[in-house]
Amino acid sequence: MLTDQLTTPCGIISVLRNGKPVSFNIVDSEYNSMFTKDNITGQNIEVYPDRCIEIIIDTQELPFGDKMICVLDKNIMDNDGGGEGMVNLIGQHNGFDIALGTLDTEHYEYGWNPKSKTFPSDLHPTKRCLCYTFDYCNGGFKFDIVDDPKLYNDRYYRRCILIKVAWCNSEKPYACNIVSYLTSW
Repeated sequence: MLTDQLTTPCGIISVLRNGKPVSFNIVDSEYNSMFTKDNITGQNIEVYPDRCIEIIIDTQELPFGDKMICVLDKNIMDNDGGGEGMVNLIGQHNGFDIALGTLDTEHYEYGWNPKSKTFPSDLHPTKRCLCYTFDYCNGGFKFDIVDDPKLYNDRYYRRCILIKVAWCNSEKPYACNIVSYLTSW
């Protein structure tokens, strides 16, 4: 679904291109649950947040030098560390826990060598793994387009910027854990 902003219980998420609001796609995340131990039965049960989605920013029409920002309009987010290949921010507001996660571009760039025998032969030999870098900003992430995105069209994860977003009612005992977990991998 194409939208100009995403309304969450914790505030509004917007995407800015060179400081100006732009439309972006959202889809329900395919990875939207985790297992936790039930305090009553002691059994592992599958639990879900209130919502788990992905913001997708197509990079194919962005020129070298563009600056993108994905940000929540409330100053509640703190660095949660992330997981392997991901970074995330987490916060709490209005009785909900929320988290945003994205690819750790430094992780993907480490050791990038498409001429290596371990890379698929159909992978485009680009200077970098991704056409952008990421950094934190107040309430979200900023992305700088550092190479021509049209050269990075051979894999889904190279054609777009992906931001995972999850929120969960804070009264659920697993709220903080699930939003952190779902946005860190």
